[in-house]
Amino acid sequence: MDKTDAVSETNPRNPTELLPESIPPEVSSQGGQDLVAAQPLDENEEDDDDSALGQDFASSTASLTSSILEYRKFQGRTFNSDKYETEYFAPNDERQKESIDISKPSLPHKVLDIGTGTGIWAIDFADQYPNSEVIGTDLSPIQPDWVPPNVRFELEDATSNWTWSNDTFDFVHMRYLIGAIADWGALFKEAFRCCKPGGFVESVEVNPTFFSDDGTASDVRAVQTWNKLFREASKAFGRSFCEIEGDAELLAAAGFVDLQVTDFKVPVGGWAKDSKLRQVGEFLRATMENDLEGRLGRFSNAISRAGMSEALKTQLAQPYPGPPLLSPSHIRLICLRPGTDEGIHCELMVVSIDSAPSYEALSYTWGDPSITETITMTTQGFETMQQFSVTSNCFSALKRLRYEDRTRVLWIDALAIDQSNVNERNYQVSLMSKIYSQAAVVVVYLGDAAGNSDLAIEFIMECYDPSPNTTSLSFPKSDILMQALRRTF
Repeated sequence: MDKTDAVSETNPRNPTELLPESIPPEVSSQGGQDLVAAQPLDENEEDDDDSALGQDFASSTASLTSSILEYRKFQGRTFNSDKYETEYFAPNDERQKESIDISKPSLPHKVLDIGTGTGIWAIDFADQYPNSEVIGTDLSPIQPDWVPPNVRFELEDATSNWTWSNDTFDFVHMRYLIGAIADWGALFKEAFRCCKPGGFVESVEVNPTFFSDDGTASDVRAVQTWNKLFREASKAFGRSFCEIEGDAELLAAAGFVDLQVTDFKVPVGGWAKDSKLRQVGEFLRATMENDLEGRLGRFSNAISRAGMSEALKTQLAQPYPGPPLLSPSHIRLICLRPGTDEGIHCELMVVSIDSAPSYEALSYTWGDPSITETITMTTQGFETMQQFSVTSNCFSALKRLRYEDRTRVLWIDALAIDQSNVNERNYQVSLMSKIYSQAAVVVVYLGDAAGNSDLAIEFIMECYDPSPNTTSLSFPKSDILMQALRRTF
């Protein structure tokens, strides 16, 4: 983004201003050539010569300097000294130096790095451009002590009025300030004020939320939870953690012209086919995984104070342990491990409903959702075990259905479907008719026996008995049946 002055033309710094004043010419003639004599050296003037080197070295240096500065003169222009055998065709006077500077892009002389962090960008820039002066600012003094001589660090709050005068910097660099700035418009106005006419401001920000180009990972629970966490944090902190709304308009309002906005898609992890993108993705993943606790720790505290949405509460309370469903025809089956103890261990596997192994489908009443039990769940092919809460009725059904000596393959909606994923839940519900019709057995579980409910079930089975014997409904049995039908499951 280029800053231009509305009153006068752009006035880039003239590099010749940084050079010593020209030596007054004293024209002499030598061998038919006009020479511009070097300015005499004052032997008594203090210089940086090391006294240990002796006078001979100093005299030799002075003699060499004098001969180098005896420029050749031709048609009123000066050229390099005849000390060298090579006679460069172009002159070396002020007019030629101006041409050189015009032909090359002007380099920034004074640079400001806002939110410098560890100072790595400021240090790299100072190394690459040793003639520049680089100032890095941050809220925390965490920068190294050993830095290039042309860089320094200062404590500064970028959200307050900046302490520098107008038109101070050639280049203002801002990066990774997302989540720290409440008023981006005010920040850009301060950058404009402190930037010289013709200078540049660069703002580089990263959207920490995840997106899937082909949609295969958009519904993954971890991705949804991560994205919601940053959106909730934006509300809690009063500062956006996701994106700068209308950044181009804010920059234009601050006074900048020649705006250029560039969006980059950055992969997470090493899955990209392009080698460079793959390397970038690995670096990004390492950056994220290195200190998740530090990055997200204050989020939870701020969100708790501000009030967490029910959707986020559900997702953070119990992340779904199952593998993602990558196709509309995929379903999850539950392999109920054998056992006789109190603990229930299930293994999840993803299969296509069109080629699924033999399984049983469970239909049961969910019961009171506030009364839960804990089971252990793993994903097929992985050793990591995760605790998962189920309703008391589901836990009871799993205990009743578990074999002592072999695995039992089941489809159970509460375990096979990520209930917090609305898209997954909707299309899995559309498959339920096929899921139940293709099951080898459909098991209906109404809960543990209570009162005479077991006798009522026996009576229902007697009524279903297709034998020609007529079943009479006696009063004791009718009472038992009515009691069972009134039961809240």
